[in-house]
Amino acid sequence: MASKNWSPRRLLWFLVLGSTIAIVVWVVKEARSTGLSSVDQTTILGFGIAVVGLVATLAPLFRGPQPIDPTAEARDLAERVTEEEGREFKRLLGGDRQALNSEGINLRFVLDSHCSIEGSVPEGDLETIAAYYRDLRTRRLVITGADDTLASGDAGTGKTVLAVALVLKLIKSRIGDEPVPVRLSATSWDGSPLRAWLATSLQRAPYSLSKRVATALVDHHLVLPVIDGLDEMDSTPSPGYGSRADELLQAVDGYGTGISNPPVVLTCRNSQYDALLEANAHLEAAARIRICTVDSRAIQKFLMERVCTSPRNSERWRPILDEVASAPDGSLSRELNTPWRLTLAAVVYQERSTDAGEYLREPSDMIALASTGDLYEKLLDWYIPAAVSAGSTSRAASVDAKQVWRRLARLAAYLNQSAGKRQAGGRTLSGTGLVLHELWPMAGGWPPLIHLGILLLTWLIFVTINTIIPIDENDLLQKVANAGAFGGLTSVILLWFGSTTPVRWGAEAMRSRSGRRAFAAAGALGLFLGGVFYLAGGDWVVGLVVGLPAALGFGFLTGGTARPAKGSDPREPIRSNLRFAAANGLVDGAAFGGALVMTSHPAQGIAVGIMTGLTMFLGIGMASVRYFSFLLCALPQFPLRMGRFLNWCYNAGLLRVSGTAYQFRHRELQNYLAAHPDPPPDLPLAALARRPL
Repeated sequence: MASKNWSPRRLLWFLVLGSTIAIVVWVVKEARSTGLSSVDQTTILGFGIAVVGLVATLAPLFRGPQPIDPTAEARDLAERVTEEEGREFKRLLGGDRQALNSEGINLRFVLDSHCSIEGSVPEGDLETIAAYYRDLRTRRLVITGADDTLASGDAGTGKTVLAVALVLKLIKSRIGDEPVPVRLSATSWDGSPLRAWLATSLQRAPYSLSKRVATALVDHHLVLPVIDGLDEMDSTPSPGYGSRADELLQAVDGYGTGISNPPVVLTCRNSQYDALLEANAHLEAAARIRICTVDSRAIQKFLMERVCTSPRNSERWRPILDEVASAPDGSLSRELNTPWRLTLAAVVYQERSTDAGEYLREPSDMIALASTGDLYEKLLDWYIPAAVSAGSTSRAASVDAKQVWRRLARLAAYLNQSAGKRQAGGRTLSGTGLVLHELWPMAGGWPPLIHLGILLLTWLIFVTINTIIPIDENDLLQKVANAGAFGGLTSVILLWFGSTTPVRWGAEAMRSRSGRRAFAAAGALGLFLGGVFYLAGGDWVVGLVVGLPAALGFGFLTGGTARPAKGSDPREPIRSNLRFAAANGLVDGAAFGGALVMTSHPAQGIAVGIMTGLTMFLGIGMASVRYFSFLLCALPQFPLRMGRFLNWCYNAGLLRVSGTAYQFRHRELQNYLAAHPDPPPDLPLAALARRPL
């Protein structure tokens, strides 16, 4: 019992409170000897009592780490995954303005006879995918597309749709301590052991778990990795032994400590997985299912529910319905046999002119295009102008489809070139995600140089001002010392705070062990600063007024430094980083500059305050500064308000959101735009010049 009442942590707090009271008593005694009035003495005493009260208030923030309940944390993670993947499922099916009826297409799949295991049955569909997976003895599943009967292979057959549906259905019927399925992009794998990758991914948006919670979930086998896009890891269409896909598969087989063949779900294109099988680099003890193409009845059902919603549209689409019904294996049925192609057709052939509202294209034209094999390429050509038209609002009156095409094409080419090859902030860049604060490598080495140039300019301005401002004693020596100290501060800020990952202030960080340590270290720095000014000026009031606010300001801001929070707006990390950097700049500038102002150097104090605040802003806001440096370098190819442009594309259905990243609606769209930097010349003029920028 005694050990509980007098734990080291409790003894530490008693020591802090006792020391604070002792300091207040000593200050009052010294103040009385200097002849201060009773009012001043009472003020000082009240200030000390306020400090004690503040310490007591802050005590809950410094509680030791609470025991983690993995089961409860898994339930919380399951709720977050449901929320995130629910939005993604809606977006994959069309979402918002281009909403698809989720019951329009029930994806069917069949078992690959060469990759069957105990518990696998010959076939299933989207509605029964969760039960199908649970019946597998090893709980290891590979999802591939239909046979490659078209030039585009099995792209757009619904592999990601089926994977997301599996995630949602497994969570909906989750029992007890079943692992929570979490979908991960294969291209985000950084080569680390899979356990470390899982824990790191859970700490990032959109889930933003603490390191302790993420590690506990992985260690207790409460996370089921659903790795999406194995085929996107290598540029070659036939990855083999030693490829990045093979290395990831080896990491998957080796991550289950104490578990033989740990549960996992993978999605991959047919041809790439066949190549891995040929090289004996496939996933062991896993069932492989192939998604079937959409048959003629499903095509008709989808079109009836999606576009035939009025007498006029029913008449327009009647030739297509008749052709599909009469020739279920014909060219048109084959060209529209995936969910992605059906979505393209529904969007493109529903585009209307802005003046009279007339439809720009007739669905019956698809029959001739399908017979020549040109339909899919035409659908991709017309998709962006059609999506721009469908997504236009009064606020977007300046959007030009031609310009949207070229901007997205540049971004698509950058993603294809970056996949697994480029790094930002020590993290391997994804080949599918457009993260705002990770776009700066697109401008080469210029953003870091611009950032460094701004810092050097800040230092030179300070040196100049410091040289001009007159001070009384030791002019040259003090000016050189000030300039050197400021340069040293700049270096420390860059080395300590500088990060290309945007940081923010988060109350949850204050409760962590690292947050408490940072609070204590930064608070000690503030108190040390107050002591320096007390010793330099001989005025304890200056030391007290400077030291305590600086300690609290430094402590709260440094101890609360956190990574981007979970959320559905990829622009928020930059915004929160700017706010956090500005708050740090204001607090630190006020502390350093205010101290000099109080020591009879007002002009120098103002200069030091401004320069210190600006330097802190540039250091802590490194991610934001590099992002805006990229925008300056990218003009006029991209707008200054890049985030707003990408968000408009998201609302128009051209992009989707995954955590803090924008992604192209479909990988096929990304690849097509990367290969076609300019829009085709035969687009209707109404689509190109309707809304010039």
